[in-house]
Amino acid sequence: MTEFDPNFGSALEAAAAINARRISSVELTRHVFERIDKFQPKLNAFVYQMREQALASARRADEAAARKDKRPPFAGVPVVVKESFAVAGRPCTWGITALKNTSARANSTAVQRLLDAGAILIGATHVPFNSGTFRPTTRSTAPPTTPGTWTERRAARLAAQPRRWQPGSVFSVLAATSAVAFARLRTFAASSATSRLLTW
Repeated sequence: MTEFDPNFGSALEAAAAINARRISSVELTRHVFERIDKFQPKLNAFVYQMREQALASARRADEAAARKDKRPPFAGVPVVVKESFAVAGRPCTWGITALKNTSARANSTAVQRLLDAGAILIGATHVPFNSGTFRPTTRSTAPPTTPGTWTERRAARLAAQPRRWQPGSVFSVLAATSAVAFARLRTFAASSATSRLLTW
């Protein structure tokens, strides 16, 4: 049986480990928050966190597991969503600063389906709009620059995993390919009549 890696395991692997009692939902959720505490000050990936609610949900998931209740497929698995997915009572601004003090009235369909599947929501991460966030996520390898406007959460996550960036690895190849594509896109934008509308 493959040992579950709480740092890099998938949601399916986490669900299997919890079901097999190799790790509890509370243990995994606490581990996730410890990782956030370690990297958040430098990367600023999260807009908000839901620690009390998440840990309370994790305890309920472990209690249900102890009773051997029938549980949904992702019971007890901690997950993160982008801030653009509405979570009731939480900001949902799409990176628009003017909406910073607003909150969603209900969960988005995607969030509700995750919750219905038993997942534990631990927080939401920054999403840029025209490269604008309240305080951009940063790259651990080159602060205070931002990883860009595509998916800051994924870029920050990769930046926090230096062992995956060894020469010749799939991550380094993808990074080099993305850099070439981005450079070509910038060249096109510079020669385009719409270039004034783009910020890099």
